[in-house]
Amino acid sequence: MIRWILKKEKIRNWLWETCRNVQEKPKMTTKIFIGISLIIFSFVIYYGGMIVCGSLAIYLKTPEIAIIGIPALYGLSWLVWLLGMYLLGKVNYIYVKYRLAIYLKNRYSPDTGSGQA
Repeated sequence: MIRWILKKEKIRNWLWETCRNVQEKPKMTTKIFIGISLIIFSFVIYYGGMIVCGSLAIYLKTPEIAIIGIPALYGLSWLVWLLGMYLLGKVNYIYVKYRLAIYLKNRYSPDTGSGQA
């Protein structure tokens, strides 16, 4: 799927431009580490909680657990994600996005060894 997406000209151009714009690496501070951890943890909260709430609702035969629990966990996961984004900050978010673009370029590009950046 990713190889198919990267065959598109617009996507490849965005990746190449993004990889050229990478600034120097910011220092990994505690604030940045906590921000990235909170963003990842927000996904764990929602998907893990959804599975637990759904399983409990089925096991206990009380759909109210899922009806109330899943939307509450969804809202909580958004709050945790927003806090993580706030701690991460715009500059570090852009750096993480650039690192992802470089990873995709190096991992899935057909001309990886050609030396083009």
